[in-house]
Amino acid sequence: MGHRIPCEGPDRPTAGAERPTAPPGRGARAAPTGHGRPAADRPAAPARDEAAYGAGAHTERLRYLDEATRRIARGMDPDETLWELCRAAAPAFADAAFIHLCDQPLPSGDAIPTAPVVLRPHTTGARPRAPAGTGTRGDPPGAPPAPRSPDGPRDPGPNAAPEAAPGAGPDLAPVTVTGRFVELLLAGRPVFGDTQGIAPSARRLLHGGAKGDGPVPPARRLIVAPLHGRHHVIGTLLLLREPDRPAFTPDDLLVASQLATHTALGIDKAVRYGREASVADVLQRAMLPSSLPEATGVRLASHYLPASETARVGGDWYDAIPLPGNRVALVIGDVMGHSMTSAAVMGQLRTTVQTLAGLDLPPEDVLHHLDDQAQRLGSQHIATCLYAIYDPIAHRLQLANAGHPPPLLLHPDGRVEALLIPPGAPIGVGGVPLDPRQRGDDVALLAARFDGIPWYHVAYWFLDPQPRTAGGARRLARRTLHRWKLDSLCESTELMVGEVVTNAVRYATRPLSLRLVRTDVLRCEVGDDSPQLPRMRHAQLSDEGGRGLFLVNQFAERWGATRLSTGKVVWFEHRIPEDATGSHAAGEDATDETRKGVVL
Repeated sequence: MGHRIPCEGPDRPTAGAERPTAPPGRGARAAPTGHGRPAADRPAAPARDEAAYGAGAHTERLRYLDEATRRIARGMDPDETLWELCRAAAPAFADAAFIHLCDQPLPSGDAIPTAPVVLRPHTTGARPRAPAGTGTRGDPPGAPPAPRSPDGPRDPGPNAAPEAAPGAGPDLAPVTVTGRFVELLLAGRPVFGDTQGIAPSARRLLHGGAKGDGPVPPARRLIVAPLHGRHHVIGTLLLLREPDRPAFTPDDLLVASQLATHTALGIDKAVRYGREASVADVLQRAMLPSSLPEATGVRLASHYLPASETARVGGDWYDAIPLPGNRVALVIGDVMGHSMTSAAVMGQLRTTVQTLAGLDLPPEDVLHHLDDQAQRLGSQHIATCLYAIYDPIAHRLQLANAGHPPPLLLHPDGRVEALLIPPGAPIGVGGVPLDPRQRGDDVALLAARFDGIPWYHVAYWFLDPQPRTAGGARRLARRTLHRWKLDSLCESTELMVGEVVTNAVRYATRPLSLRLVRTDVLRCEVGDDSPQLPRMRHAQLSDEGGRGLFLVNQFAERWGATRLSTGKVVWFEHRIPEDATGSHAAGEDATDETRKGVVL
């Protein structure tokens, strides 16, 4: 909070903003030529005798307060709120405004804190005018005070300096206050500057020094108003009138109280808004994936655009989940609403989708189970979801839709085709349709370019679960690696293929599957119909088995086992040497012509 904010003088550009009307009898001070708007353009009330107006004076004061508090309430952050306070206070109500904020907000209550309270200058107005002849604030030595014009505002004269210091300068040090001044802050009621016991602290706050180097204006020309929020004291406001202007009256204390109270409440609101916005940003970033996985045979991109800056949290989400067999699940969904609750429900549904994807279920089954989970969370939570599975080896895309807008298929020639998948009911409504009319909402985009994996980089076999199957699998792997010119990987790959196939033969009741895939790595997958996942053991010297997965763990770059709806797949990967050259068939160029992309 160290920004410089002028408290009078140049207007900050604000669409449709007007300066509040001065209360009766309070002539507004004009800005010097070349500093902000000319004096003739500034709205100012004529200098009149307030007693002559009676009820009219009260009405003018209420009108001023109405305009001023509405201006203060427009602030969306603490700095803007304090800026609007300065514009409302000076010059319409006072010649200058000084704002100091507590280093640590002071809890309101009856107990006086034992430690001194440190007030740091945030916004300052003009210094109090020195006696004639001192030459301060641009007046030549010996010059008398500038005369007040007949209609109220004072003519600054040709040699006058700017009326407002543009903020808390580097020469203004923090001020420590104790005793009577702290009691004033806790009481929350404005007082005049000549109130007993507060003059030393007021002097330091006005003149910006540790001890203060100037006088305190006499004759009720200074008001000290605490900035008292809902639960804390956040600072103090000093309002100053110079000798050529009428002194403050007791009624002006009520005006100052309203200005300070609305400012403090506005700062409370701005702080809470900023805290909620910060939490919302963190929650939104945590709910969406920080990056998309690098899936083989598909390139992914994403973008999220909130509906507005004021509603940055929504229920939109997207995801890309790697699946066994080089496949990838693409997910995009939207929970209705723009609240923290919508974002929290979105996080629960996203986690549920990730769990269901690990079971390798068909897309329609995933959405069915997701609907069950959403209804458990409450029938008021409605969402749409599109779930797709892309197989880069089979070049196949499976989709299921639960009330979400259809995906767009982009062809290589630039044509765009909407995939009209029969839409199911949205998530959480239990089979009841939703209103198809569109509404203003967030935009979440997930784009995938399907490059696929060429057929000549894939080798696939079905093997009978017999004791001699392991030897046959090793020979098939050796032959394939020789064709791919990966002979340096033959020995270790044959060993690992033999061990994994041997373990599968032990539990399988149906034919096994063996697949080798060459991409940026060499991947081997062995599938069987047994759901029991293998685990690595440390075999003893007397054990006859139990060393297969230990050898795989030693030789493979990565390995794992995934349970499927039809059994399981055990896989391992080898890093391909940089000097290895692959076999490229003539059909590789034709693959580029068939590449497509989809936008969810």
